[in-house]
Amino acid sequence: MSVTRHTRSPDLEEFGYSGGDLVPREDGVSVIGTENKRFKELRVVGGSIFIGGVELEDEEGCLATDEFHAHGRDGVSGYLKVCQGTTPSAHSEADHIMIWADSADKLRLEMPDGADYTVVAADENLLTILPGDLVIDVDDAEALLIRKEGDTGDVFVVDTINNKVVIGTGAPGIRIVKLTGTAPAEGGSSTTAHGLDKTKIISATVLVTNNTGNQIPPNFKSVNNHEFDFFIDTTNVYVYCKAANSSNIDGNAVTILIIYEE
Repeated sequence: MSVTRHTRSPDLEEFGYSGGDLVPREDGVSVIGTENKRFKELRVVGGSIFIGGVELEDEEGCLATDEFHAHGRDGVSGYLKVCQGTTPSAHSEADHIMIWADSADKLRLEMPDGADYTVVAADENLLTILPGDLVIDVDDAEALLIRKEGDTGDVFVVDTINNKVVIGTGAPGIRIVKLTGTAPAEGGSSTTAHGLDKTKIISATVLVTNNTGNQIPPNFKSVNNHEFDFFIDTTNVYVYCKAANSSNIDGNAVTILIIYEE
């Protein structure tokens, strides 16, 4: 006759469990799991998990806590604190940096010396970057608008709907067009169509490549055989190579840059 002995696994009563709350017999003594014997998952229905003085809870599917700290052990490498609401309490370490969002939805930064800055203030279509008072405004009419906070005028506007850039209050919206063409023979002229309203052309620059690959501006006379000029009419940009003084640029590439009002 053989007898098999069974070793009873300890039940939860040995850990102080009485069918309700699971409470250890002594404070700060019991351990759940070991370094090599760990639980696979920890599942909590509602409520919160408390780790020391930190409370972690599920808030609409996100991990929520009053303040979040990330730092090296014993504060050796400083730390980052992220929180929301009122001004957070200062940390005992002198090398801290705190980032927090106040009740007005402004992202603020506190430096190790205690200096407190508003870094970003965001609205539906407005982003204000401080302390430089830079405002980036995005709405249906403009892709990007930058101005100093409190100013009524627009300092810099990038309008992708109308394909223009505006710099300064009351300034015209401008576009830049690059054209390419070919210089005429010496003493002749060539044309490059611009397709613009000539009354809105603000400025133009023309460069002609010489025989050694250098870019030559109009009326260049410091070196012989490089002289040309240009003008613009309703349809074209005309390039004229000076007779008897343009043999080093005739027939070469022309680059035209036009700035005009949109």
